Amino acid sequence: MKKPTANGSNGRKPNGQFAKGNPGGPGNPFARRTARLRATLLDAVGEDGLSEIIQELVSAAKGGDVQAAKLVLSYTLGKPVDAIHPDSLDVHEQELQRQMPRDASSLIDDETRARVDRLVAAADYVKPVTHTNPNH
Repeated sequence: MKKPTANGSNGRKPNGQFAKGNPGGPGNPFARRTARLRATLLDAVGEDGLSEIIQELVSAAKGGDVQAAKLVLSYTLGKPVDAIHPDSLDVHEQELQRQMPRDASSLIDDETRARVDRLVAAADYVKPVTHTNPNH
């Protein structure tokens, strides 16, 4: 395997990583332009106007406008996940069980496990309270 070569004075180390003090690249000009356009649009519409548009969209969705309902649901609930085919449900459940740890002890770190063990041991030394009052 070839060793990376020094890239000269382009702000990188000989291994190709960015060197300390590297100013970075120009960034994403499209993202900056999109951010400016969004800010301009929000300034033009205003927060109150945006709220009115959303309320109209929700009203249209409630009134039966399918496209409005799709838009409202996609932004409030997100994209639906793919459904599992009923014939492969058993295989899917087996795969999920295979991925799960065998016991819950693997879900906690050693320090927490030690603390739980100490608490359980301390609880073993505590005698149960017995009531001598006959009314209890």
